[in-house]
Amino acid sequence: ASRLPTRVAPLGRTTEMPAPNTRATTGTTSSVADLGTVQTLLAAREGRLRCSFYNDSTVDLYLKPGPNASTTDFTVKVAAGGYFEDVGYVGIWTGVWASDASGSCRVTEYV
Repeated sequence: ASRLPTRVAPLGRTTEMPAPNTRATTGTTSSVADLGTVQTLLAAREGRLRCSFYNDSTVDLYLKPGPNASTTDFTVKVAAGGYFEDVGYVGIWTGVWASDASGSCRVTEYV
């Protein structure tokens, strides 16, 4: 498959970006309950083209591409009812909510 140049990804990892004409053929969904403690939202997976996170909790979700997300160590803060999408990162995603409330994170992984 055609690839673009290698780039530096989060956490110092290098990865190749998919060519613009590369399209996902599968979208796999999962749901992770809001427990108020750090959760693995998506395991590392080579070949992931994109992933999306919808926070259907009643409190903010703090996302991190890597282990051990916290309310002080995160990359993206997703408000209650908010959405975030990433392209190209194939590592683990973790998240933690501002508090133990009701709801979950709806995750879709595209490969």
